[in-house]
Amino acid sequence: MKKKQKRKNHNRLYIMCGLITIAILGVVLFASLFKWDQGKSNGYRVDYEPNPTNYIGNSTGTNWKGYEARSLNIQKIDEPSANKHGTCGILNDGLDPYAASNLIIPDTVQIDDKLYDIVKIVTGAFSKNTYLHGSLTLSNNITEIGNNAFYQCSEISGSLVIPNSVTTIGKSAFWGCAGFNGSLVISNSVTEINGLTFGECKGFSGGLVIPNSVTLIGEVAFSGCSGFSGGLTLSNNVTEIGDYAFTNCSGFSGSLTLSNSITAIGEHAFSGCKGFSGGLTLSNNLTAIGEDAFSGCSGFTGELVIPNSVTKIGDYAFHGCSKFTGGLVIPNSVTTIGIGAFWKCSGLNGSLVIPNSVTEINELTFCACSGFSGGLVIPDNITLIGPMAFSGCSGFTGNLIIPDNVTRIEAGAFNNCSGFTGNLIISDGVTSIESDAFEGCTGLTITYQ
Repeated sequence: MKKKQKRKNHNRLYIMCGLITIAILGVVLFASLFKWDQGKSNGYRVDYEPNPTNYIGNSTGTNWKGYEARSLNIQKIDEPSANKHGTCGILNDGLDPYAASNLIIPDTVQIDDKLYDIVKIVTGAFSKNTYLHGSLTLSNNITEIGNNAFYQCSEISGSLVIPNSVTTIGKSAFWGCAGFNGSLVISNSVTEINGLTFGECKGFSGGLVIPNSVTLIGEVAFSGCSGFSGGLTLSNNVTEIGDYAFTNCSGFSGSLTLSNSITAIGEHAFSGCKGFSGGLTLSNNLTAIGEDAFSGCSGFTGELVIPNSVTKIGDYAFHGCSKFTGGLVIPNSVTTIGIGAFWKCSGLNGSLVIPNSVTEINELTFCACSGFSGGLVIPDNITLIGPMAFSGCSGFTGNLIIPDNVTRIEAGAFNNCSGFTGNLIISDGVTSIESDAFEGCTGLTITYQ
């Protein structure tokens, strides 16, 4: 009986030893697959002191000096040759939470006694890193900053200088870096500012210059950058300004000039930029002004000139631009004027010219433009006058003639146009006049033809 019990105990011991051996082998195998191994993989952890030396050492520990050191995980791209350094990118960070406050991305690293230039910060390298605080200095060898590279690194402060070596800044690269509180300098080598790149970087101050190397400003690129406080200078080579590109950049001041290279302005591109205080000059090659493109830009002054190249003015495009003065001439190239396009442009104080190319005057299009003066001519090709289209345009005088092709005059279309003083001539083609269409037009005498 004792022998059987002893044999069972031995068997249990053998099984336990076997299981422990298997577990140890598994851990070793797992570690070999995932560790940073300078001899067997393309990933390297590099420790260094945060100062602008020419290169930083490998991970031998000789450069690690208390909490004044930082570490980065590096990936080789090209090996060095006899005549030049190798190249590498920053995969992600290995930052100690107690590391020095300022982050300096060095020009070059040393791995296995070889030098590699840091040319890339890969996608998401520092994304949402709450340990990053203080200033950020980028390497002069970097050519590419990947998508989301510093996404929501909200504790970084100071100014941001994009080095002249950088040609590509990825989407959302600095989105939500609200801690920046100095200037933003973009180098002449950057060709595109992609979607969301600097969105919600609310602390940037001073003016902003988009260099002439830039051809595209993407969607939401600078949206919510409300801290800019000077002028906005756009590249002479930009062809397109994306949707919401500068939405709510309320601190920009002075005038705004869109160069002749620009052919399209996206939806809400400058909406809420209420700080502009000078004139607005539109590109002579502009074909479309997007929905709400300049909505709420209440500080623009002077005359508003719509170029002959424009074919479409989007809904609410100039809504609330209340300080424009002078007359408004819509060129013959325009075929569509959107809902509320000039609603509350109350400072316009000259004549209004609507071209024959337009077939409908939509809802609220010229509502509350109380400063228009002189007569109003409705073009012969108009078929519809929408709700409140001219409501509150109290400055128009003389007769009002509704042409033959108009079939419907919708609710409140000319409500409170109290300045008309002659005849209201309504053609036989009108089949529907809705409620309050001419309410408050006390100076008109109605005549039907």
